[in-house]
Amino acid sequence: MPIFTDDEYRKFSQRPGLEEAWQRLPVVATVDEVDLRWIGPLVDLGHDQWLGDLAQAAWGYLEDCGWHEALAEGGKMLDDDGAIRSEWASAFGRAARRIAEAGTRSGPENDLGRWGSWIAAEMSAPRAYVQGIAEAKGWGD
Repeated sequence: MPIFTDDEYRKFSQRPGLEEAWQRLPVVATVDEVDLRWIGPLVDLGHDQWLGDLAQAAWGYLEDCGWHEALAEGGKMLDDDGAIRSEWASAFGRAARRIAEAGTRSGPENDLGRWGSWIAAEMSAPRAYVQGIAEAKGWGD
């Protein structure tokens, strides 16, 4: 079942604001107690500027918090059976917590779930994982 209607995607006047759209996005997975949502539909709803602000902050003035290094410490995301490795899950949680904490001092966002969801959408392996679950449930964009 789609999260947003065709009219919400097509008609600017019917598009939900960022807060409403975020609340409607279902949690697709939880990794190290970080709830992840597939945020792809936000782009089609016109909230790509917010996502761009997150990217600019994460790869710019919040990068010094070490979120990317923490994520890299986890190594490969999935084991040979396609399950998330515990080492990666812990590293992902550390990365999301670091950038959310950094967002409290400077940044567009300090919500752990939003940062975790952004990281999951930004990195190829987590993106494929989260997007695959969302699409399998009919929540893809």
